[in-house]
Amino acid sequence: MRILGIIRSVLLTTGAVAGVLCVVLFVLAAVLGIRPSVVVSGSMEPTLPVGSLVLLRSVPAAEVGPGDIVTVPRPGGEGLLTHRVVAAEKGEDGIVALTLRGDANSSDDPSPYAVRQVGAHVLTLPFLGWAALVLRTPAGIACALALFAAAFLLLAPHRRSRSAARR
Repeated sequence: MRILGIIRSVLLTTGAVAGVLCVVLFVLAAVLGIRPSVVVSGSMEPTLPVGSLVLLRSVPAAEVGPGDIVTVPRPGGEGLLTHRVVAAEKGEDGIVALTLRGDANSSDDPSPYAVRQVGAHVLTLPFLGWAALVLRTPAGIACALALFAAAFLLLAPHRRSRSAARR
């Protein structure tokens, strides 16, 4: 029983520390204007592996240049695209035409992206994107809740009833 108590204590402490870290990271991200995005294609491998979680900071497009990794909206509102800047041509009203290419691609994207703001790459967290994608689904949320419930039931202190204790 003593070993089970130690394991319970370590797991609860680890969970508490992880919870505090999540809150701190959330607040820092909100204050610093950082947002997450999941890498869903291999066009930026090996720099950004599929399933990675990338952290982005919104910056004016005029601040980025060749070699920077940026995230921009795809034409027609079909999601986001994360590629490396090959060329940046400044236009009027803060609009910049960015020529982009994925690290794994042999040629530039077909046409430049005319943008005012981009998501500038801050940090890559390999594999965490998969967890983020799973947790966005009802089945993923249900599995996470079931795991937490099972851990709670297994690690909760077992108390004997008073009648059993008197015997």
